[in-house]
Amino acid sequence: MLDDDVNTMVTVTYLLRHVAGLSPDDAAWTMLRVHEQGSAEVARFAELAEAEQLAVRLQSFGLHGLVWGSS
Repeated sequence: MLDDDVNTMVTVTYLLRHVAGLSPDDAAWTMLRVHEQGSAEVARFAELAEAEQLAVRLQSFGLHGLVWGSS
């Protein structure tokens, strides 16, 4: 996930909880990491398609992120 100047920290935390399925603590930690460092890993998946689905869902709410596979 990438930081932006549009979404509030409350909105990002809410979406990480309800769209990405993170716990309240993990959502808050991830939001703070994105805010302070500019990016953070949200999740890892066995299949690339699963990661792409989550990225599309988050993007539909205005969040920005990247998906990459391992080498």
